[in-house]
Amino acid sequence: MNITVFCGARFGDDPAFERVTRELGTWIAEQGHTLIYGAGGVGLMGVVSSAALDAGGEVIGAMPGFLVEREMSRDDLGELCVTETMSERKDLLITRSDAFIAMPGGQGTYEEVADVLSLAKTAYDRRPVILFNVNGFFEPLMKAYETLVDHGFALPDEFEHVHLASSVAEVERILGKS
Repeated sequence: MNITVFCGARFGDDPAFERVTRELGTWIAEQGHTLIYGAGGVGLMGVVSSAALDAGGEVIGAMPGFLVEREMSRDDLGELCVTETMSERKDLLITRSDAFIAMPGGQGTYEEVADVLSLAKTAYDRRPVILFNVNGFFEPLMKAYETLVDHGFALPDEFEHVHLASSVAEVERILGKS
């Protein structure tokens, strides 16, 4: 299975973010899945890719040329796809994936999740989206989705493929049902 992981180019303020991201990268590799991610070698992106590579996994990265130095793209990936734009990067991350996992991250992570959910609504593409809810990180986002439904801007079934997980075991269970 190709699993795209969206996550930050920073570590954040909670040591659990790094610990759980490392566990996820290791699990992806040990299960024989391929990690697809934003190709960065810094922050949580660097953590997830290092963990997968250290565990012998296949890792594919995608990054626009203008970010290659800023986010220190890795040169040890199985495949590095250098794109012209962020849109092309996101398209690659989306089209090559069977499932999506969002780890804590910043605006870019939220944007990537929103793109996947928008695609699900317009194209009825219901690949699983897992929000790895480390210490409640994604609870405000889930509340925002509930608000969209409560006010009639979305239907409840638009989010039925979105799951909160707080452990790698939960990720495995969710993906096992897909």
